[in-house]
Amino acid sequence: GLMGILGLDFLSRFDVDLDFKSSKMSLFQPGMLLRHNPSIKNGKQVDLPLKIGPNGVLMTEVALFQNQKEGPMIPAIIDTGMSYSIMNWQAANLLGARKDGSGGVRPTGAMVTGVDGQPEAVSEVPIGVRFKSQGSLAPPLQISQRVLCVGDIALFDDMGLGTSPVIALGMDVLSDSPWSNRLILSLALQRIRIAVPA
Repeated sequence: GLMGILGLDFLSRFDVDLDFKSSKMSLFQPGMLLRHNPSIKNGKQVDLPLKIGPNGVLMTEVALFQNQKEGPMIPAIIDTGMSYSIMNWQAANLLGARKDGSGGVRPTGAMVTGVDGQPEAVSEVPIGVRFKSQGSLAPPLQISQRVLCVGDIALFDDMGLGTSPVIALGMDVLSDSPWSNRLILSLALQRIRIAVPA
């Protein structure tokens, strides 16, 4: 069969509903999808601001937490093409996770292209993600603490975010395990909705 990648040049023309549990993607006229209130029956949801960042990537903001400690809101890249989320060391440091192993940091043995074009070792750290509706009294939506990757990858530097805390959210967080979440994107309304089962 045919395979390919649908980029923002195409998807930005629609509201997009990604139902991971059903393995379905639905497209709607711009600005129409959220009026139909897509969600998960008896589940929880949160609406977040959505914008196109440097290099044409989708971005929002999240807070990271580890045990009882929560960091400030930081930029988050939405990347459904990534299997695993990765933050830079500036983001991990906000929670006391450091290269010396403090904060539960462990080496993975994996390497990526670093901000200087040289190989960069990737570590892992147990950290969770909180999505907070801005201007709403709704409680934050929490993706439970799990092992996330940390490393200063070239993507962050290419976007001019190499010296600021930032995380790229992959499918491990966006779809959650076992691929049960629902992700709704509306560039027309500049909003993203994340819905999770109860």
